[in-house]
Amino acid sequence: MKRISSPYGLRPSECRSAAGCLSGLMLAAGTAQAAPPAPATGNHWVLTFEDTFQGTSLDSTKWSKGYSWGRTHNHKAYMAPENVRVENGRMIITAEAKRHPLAPYSVNHDGYHVVDYTSGAINTSGKFNFTHGYVEGRFKLATGTGTSPAFWTLQGGWPPEIDIFENLNGSNTFYTNYHWGTWNNHSSYFNTHTGGNLNSTFRTYGLDWKAGSMGWYYENG
Repeated sequence: MKRISSPYGLRPSECRSAAGCLSGLMLAAGTAQAAPPAPATGNHWVLTFEDTFQGTSLDSTKWSKGYSWGRTHNHKAYMAPENVRVENGRMIITAEAKRHPLAPYSVNHDGYHVVDYTSGAINTSGKFNFTHGYVEGRFKLATGTGTSPAFWTLQGGWPPEIDIFENLNGSNTFYTNYHWGTWNNHSSYFNTHTGGNLNSTFRTYGLDWKAGSMGWYYENG
């Protein structure tokens, strides 16, 4: 595992909400599998959330399908519940180049988008939230132009947002980001990483979130 650190300390005041800095997990357009142990950070971790995707259906006590706010976002896909499935210890999201019958014609979010694709997402909003700690997932990323798998945290509004990874178009490059401030006055930290074939095998992506810093981890295979 390789570690990437933010180049500056993060003040607690940079996470602002009535409920404090609570974040839920979101997965979109990727394939997740049970993760190995965290990087060597001592034995002080206490496991508070885990899903190894056993059985044949998503655990509804841990996850909801779609985004926490609905089925669409700042892209061209409608997040359909039936495009998320569990089998053989994996959670699989299928993206399709077709319009879903329940999708709106378009959305106007960070630009105008005609919603003519179908995909899936899952989130833990209202079921698991956390402030600080280590979180990781193991993913085999999607291939093809237009795909955008991501693993990220979000509270009730935006910002803040922590992107454990984002990937575009099946490339071998992924992005780690942190957005903070307010909707009308926000700042961002970005980092870009390239190496290995991200869609040929499962790799682990993690975040070590402390009160004064963030460190991103990834499997540099």
